[in-house]
Amino acid sequence: MTDVKAPPSSPAPGRDQPSWVLNLVAFQAGWWALVLTAAQGRPEVGLGVVALLLAWHLGRVRPRGTEALLLGLAALIGFGFDSLLLVSGWVSFRGGDLTGGLGPDLPPLWMTALWANFATTLNVSLVSLQTRLGLAALLGLVGGPAAYWGGAELGAMSFTDPTPGLIALALGWAILTPLLLTLARFLSVAISDPPSPQPSPTRGEGDRKFGAHSTTGGGSQEVRSPTPHRGGGSQQAWRKTP
Repeated sequence: MTDVKAPPSSPAPGRDQPSWVLNLVAFQAGWWALVLTAAQGRPEVGLGVVALLLAWHLGRVRPRGTEALLLGLAALIGFGFDSLLLVSGWVSFRGGDLTGGLGPDLPPLWMTALWANFATTLNVSLVSLQTRLGLAALLGLVGGPAAYWGGAELGAMSFTDPTPGLIALALGWAILTPLLLTLARFLSVAISDPPSPQPSPTRGEGDRKFGAHSTTGGGSQEVRSPTPHRGGGSQQAWRKTP
């Protein structure tokens, strides 16, 4: 009887990923924490909350290094976009002190943290939009200005010139949302951790020599072995083993 070993089963895909529901809840919690604390002049509190949420997110996703790179790149892209808004003079942000910002002409840290917080959704709750970029652009066209307007209503920022500011936000987010989703997909494909090699079942030397065949799943095994023949050769006798 031969001993045939089945290859180990691979882990279920996405088993270590946070659910899309928890991902959306964490994203909303981070947004409210940053905006409300910035409006109250305590952005360091919101930054601490989002730091914990980002750490929880990175502890759940795989591969962790690729996701961390995505969050960092999204934060840099958002920092550049918000800097352009400030230079234009269309918007202004609260929280520009030592704990809230890097300088009077640069966006505050809590705004940059909002971009990293948004990036946590790109590979989880918004992953289906990675192949539906038109819908992603529409989401950015509407959702981007709405988020900034909500921040202004709560007192975290203000529009010094609302009409061009909202137009710039709509166009910018219509471009940046599919761009970030494409970046997330590219990083996942290009530098994700390679899959673990799976050993394939091999037959023993005796099996290869005598041509043994085996079946799994509770059936029988047929083993072919040579037996002497009167004519000087050999004949192959078949016998079944349980």
